[in-house]
Amino acid sequence: MSVTARATAIKGVVMASTAEGGERQLSTGDTIRGGTVVQSRAEAGALFRPSSNSALVVYPSSKVRFDGATVSPGHENVTCTIMEGKAWFSVGQTATAAEGGASGEGTTAPSSTVKITVVTEQGVIEGKAGNWTVQHDEGRTMVAVGEGKSVVSIGGAAGAASGGVTGQVEVPKGSVIWLYTREGGVIEAEVVNTANGTVMKVGPGGTLGSPTKADANLLADSKNGLTTPSSEGGTQQLPTTTGGQPNNTPPTQNPDFSTPTPNVPVVSSETP
Repeated sequence: MSVTARATAIKGVVMASTAEGGERQLSTGDTIRGGTVVQSRAEAGALFRPSSNSALVVYPSSKVRFDGATVSPGHENVTCTIMEGKAWFSVGQTATAAEGGASGEGTTAPSSTVKITVVTEQGVIEGKAGNWTVQHDEGRTMVAVGEGKSVVSIGGAAGAASGGVTGQVEVPKGSVIWLYTREGGVIEAEVVNTANGTVMKVGPGGTLGSPTKADANLLADSKNGLTTPSSEGGTQQLPTTTGGQPNNTPPTQNPDFSTPTPNVPVVSSETP
């Protein structure tokens, strides 16, 4: 069954556009269907809940397509495409803890059966627990895993669909994978371990080379990528924008299972 994603919090001007050409400004409580492109302006951002056990934060100056979410007994699947900019994803306990206040206190979620798939030009990212950040710029994708682990298929959406990926890498907590498109469309990748300051090149089939000391700038950029909406500990009320369509109720064939909540997430000064 296809479901929508609810905007739990909105900061600044965030627009939603559909494949049919419709466009509107989002407000807290609005829902979006599969195929909707969410675009945040500078100093703006949004928190979406595709389900009660998953969360998506769209950062300022970013463009993310919510490709859809499906629910079946015991399973939930969410898919998004990062067209430009940065987004943060969370599944399971972390998604619930993010609503627990400045101390991070919150109820513990049960083992998650949610899978989130994130698509960019350089790779396809899958996660079933924890949280991770994806940033996509022209010719480059960064995946930073804050909790849990993510599996990254290198080669982009078309490559993954045809099975022609150049490798699959498991990225654990505290590590960042960088994907670069080089001349001729060849994709290169390297994994940075922020704990010990090393970097490993990714070879054919996802094999990892020997670790070497990471360049200082690469290491700093990787650590910055691990910043999440709750990592700085402050509580910031997200103002609700005017506009939008408060009565945007989805039809029965596309229900909303996101479980609305009055709580706002714990966010940093730099994120929505």
